[in-house]
Amino acid sequence: MIWVAGLTGRPDSPSRAIYEAFLRGDLEVVVSSYIVREIEETLIEDLNRPAIEVEAFISLLLARAHYVAVQHQVMGCEDPNDDPFLEAAVKGQATWIVTKDNRLLNLRPFVRQYFSRQHVRTIAPHKFFDMCASSRNQLAAILVYDSENDKTPDVAPKIRAK
Repeated sequence: MIWVAGLTGRPDSPSRAIYEAFLRGDLEVVVSSYIVREIEETLIEDLNRPAIEVEAFISLLLARAHYVAVQHQVMGCEDPNDDPFLEAAVKGQATWIVTKDNRLLNLRPFVRQYFSRQHVRTIAPHKFFDMCASSRNQLAAILVYDSENDKTPDVAPKIRAK
């Protein structure tokens, strides 16, 4: 998971680089209440992280994030639990969904076409990292979402590189 790996993973991983860019203020993040709950549950219940550490991260995230309300619209994902993340991407005007989730990287054709019209695309973290490292242009809004081994995703932030 991108945000979990950023908090707890290898210092040289693309997820960590994304997390550090967020900490530096180089990224604008979009969240919803659904997303925040997923982060809390993943970190506390699945990974047994101390509640105080999770609260500190959530507070930081909420202080810097742009909040969007989602109505849990059906977006056509294979996994309905992915729909709120895609809805947040559209409402937050994100152009990238950064994920390791193969179902999101390989959206059904009609779903991909809809999101293409909304200017939302999916990309793997390492490809996003490479793109950012090689690009001197300011990136538009980017949505980071990740789930590992079909676990519940932890966050769907919108990111704009500065």
